[in-house]
Parts: sequence; structure tokens; C-alpha cells
Amino acid sequence: STKRLTYTQAQDICDGKNDGFAPEVIELVGNMLILARKIQARREVDGMLRLDLHDVELVLDDQDRVIDVEPEDDAYTHTIIEMFMVEANEAVARLFDSLNRPVIRRVHPSPDKQGSAKFKTFVRAAGHKVPGNLTVKDMQDLLASVRGKPESKAVNLALLKTMQRAEYSPMEIGHFALASDAYCHFTSPIRRYPDLTVHRMVAEHCRGNLATRPPED
Repeated sequence: STKRLTYTQAQDICDGKNDGFAPEVIELVGNMLILARKIQARREVDGMLRLDLHDVELVLDDQDRVIDVEPEDDAYTHTIIEMFMVEANEAVARLFDSLNRPVIRRVHPSPDKQGSAKFKTFVRAAGHKVPGNLTVKDMQDLLASVRGKPESKAVNLALLKTMQRAEYSPMEIGHFALASDAYCHFTSPIRRYPDLTVHRMVAEHCRGNLATRPPED
């Protein structure tokens, strides 16, 4: 943020193209890359699902009219920030768990039976074998097996539609896709109102005032 790096500039540093960047910036980005890969590897072992569905960016003309769309760049630096954000969100949720304080969480239930059945039917029609009792590991293996293949986007989209929608709730049911048992939105760039309530609780905790607040506040 201090150096106003774009994702592609940071990716250049990760790729060893360091011309024009200060040594401390190069070192920091390199350490971020190492740490993000370690976090991602650990979370994938825990069962995190990573769908291969790239966002798109709008192409505008000089009159700011949309004239095309193109895939967003796939720089790994997007994943670096994502991994750090997920860790921060989880750390804050676990903090309030340890303090026995209610908090508005971001929860994501596991797929229901009906959605899972439709997904398995689709995947088999696409020529892939999946077991009757589909586990998270089976989903991860399937996503890995279709990566780079023509049917990849269809399978990834079908799995996305299988899942239930994430929502805000005080219930402690975890986040299925992130394989997290305690998750809230602390770093969400959208800054919905529930995210701000979490910010206020963190601020009160840092000031030492949270213990004096009633649980319903």
C-alpha cells in the first residue's frame, strides 16, 4: 500500500524482475510470497476449495462506454492478498471465541444432498468418475483433474452452484469452502455493515473497553 504497487508490479518482483524497486520492497514481497504459499498449502490440506473461475474486467472506450470484456490477470499476487485476508478474518473470529463474545460471522454451510446429487450427475455426464459419498478431498481431486481442460469452467461453475450461499450469521457453523470453523469479515474490501460491527468490536478490545460492554451491544 505504501508503494502503491499494482498486482502485476508485485508479480514482477515475485518473478525476479526487480528493476526499479527498493531492496526492502523486494524483500517484503518475497517474504509475502513464501508465507502465502505456506498458508495456502496448509489450508488446502485442511480442505479449502479453490475454484478456477476468473473474474473479468470491463474494457472502456474514451467515452467510458463498455466495448469489451477480458479476463482479469491471473497473477499469484491476488492469491497472496487473499490468503492474508482469510488468515486475518479467521484470527479475529477466534479472538472473540476466546473472549466468549458473540460476533457476526460469515458462515458457509456444506452442500445439501439435493445439490450434491445434481452435481454428481453433471460430472459423470462430463466423463468424470466421482464416488457416491462425495468428500471435500474428492472435490479437490476433481478440480485438480479438470484444470486446464475444456470442461474446467463448466465443472467449477457446477460445483459453485452446488454450494449453499454464504451469509452473515451469529451461528457457529463455520465456513465450508474455506475449511474454517471460525470466520468473520474483518478485511472485506466491500465493507458491509456487519464488517463494520466487527471493526468496532476490535477497536473496543484494543482500547480495553470490550469487557464493559454487555453481550447484546
